[in-house]
Amino acid sequence: MGSDYFKNLKAGKKVMMEIEDSIGSTYKIDGKTPKEWQAEFSFTVPSNATTEDIKRCNAKLIYLQNTASFYLANAQLISDAIDQGARDEYITKFEAKVQEYEQADKRLPARDTLKDLADAGMRELNGAKANASMKQRFWKHLVAGLAEQRKSLEQIMWSISTETKVEMNR
Repeated sequence: MGSDYFKNLKAGKKVMMEIEDSIGSTYKIDGKTPKEWQAEFSFTVPSNATTEDIKRCNAKLIYLQNTASFYLANAQLISDAIDQGARDEYITKFEAKVQEYEQADKRLPARDTLKDLADAGMRELNGAKANASMKQRFWKHLVAGLAEQRKSLEQIMWSISTETKVEMNR
């Protein structure tokens, strides 16, 4: 690989980091930035956790899972509504372009050209779709991460339980 590849890679990384910083600190998802959500969804398990500590962590985790699941369901609902609206708007614009050419007694352009013409007037809806998709993926990943944390808590609880049983049998 040439030096141009690495130069482009480095430049691309800089752009990605600028976008990441901007999104992390200014882009809001359901009223908060990703950094704010991270703070809200973070919790720590004490290093010498007791059964009571795990119960408290588990209760917090259940609350967080319910919250994230609600936001995910809401994001999916919004995304579905935007997708349907975009499909309807696209069909309307496509049919209007066809009708425009037919009324002017012009030969219809290629189907792909008509698609591009219909899609050109949908920038805002396409932006809404992209935002809805980002929001949906954000909550989907958060829910999946919480499920992994739940597995970790269960493993810690099993470990504590096993240790307790061993100590009782001594």
